[in-house]
Amino acid sequence: MLSVSCKTDFGVVDPMVILDRLVALPIGTWTYRDSTEGTHLGPIAEDFKAAFNLAGDGKSIATVDADGVALAAIQGLNRKLDEENAALRAELAALRAMVETLAAPRR
Repeated sequence: MLSVSCKTDFGVVDPMVILDRLVALPIGTWTYRDSTEGTHLGPIAEDFKAAFNLAGDGKSIATVDADGVALAAIQGLNRKLDEENAALRAELAALRAMVETLAAPRR
C-alpha cells in the first residue's frame, strides 16, 4: 500500500456493508489447472468483483483489495460486537434491577 501522496479520489466505505458482502461471498478450495503447487483457499475472482466492484479485470484479486476488504470487515465485526455487547449489558442491568426488586423484603 502506498502513501497518501500517491493516491487520489478518496472515498468512505461502510464497514457493515463490506462485512455483509464478505459474509455472502462464497469461499472454497481449488487448484490451478496444470499446476502441482497444491490446493488454495479463497473466493473466485469473478465473485469478488461482483461483490465489491473494485479495480481490475475480474480475473484476479489484487492483494491490496483483499486486504482492504478484510480490514473493513474487521471494523464491521468490531462495530457489531460493540453494539451487541451494549445491548446485552443493558439487558443485564435491567435483569439485575428486576432481581433486586424481587429479592427486596416485602412490607
